[in-house]
Amino acid sequence: PRSVMYVLYTSGSTGVPKGVALSQEAALTALMHSKESLGAGDSSGIMLQATTFVFDLSVAEIYCPLIFGSTMKLTPTNVMTNPEALKRALESEPKPTWIQSTPSLLKI
Repeated sequence: PRSVMYVLYTSGSTGVPKGVALSQEAALTALMHSKESLGAGDSSGIMLQATTFVFDLSVAEIYCPLIFGSTMKLTPTNVMTNPEALKRALESEPKPTWIQSTPSLLKI
């Protein structure tokens, strides 16, 4: 449980990339929080995988469906930067029931 699951690189306030190791325990705690508070692990749910793989939120998008038995809907890499592509991803079948996003993006 305390083994490193992945290393997240952040520039923080210095602008110099530095690695931050996240343990399996920390990652599982975050995933359990996503499941319990957001319903991200509902077996009938469909999670839109739209975050780039280098962003830490992608961990929940990938592992919640795999661990908790929901469905992952994959999207093209440009979906979060292209409002029309995002609209198509949200409206096409299977329609996602869960997406991680900033409120400002969803206003577009």
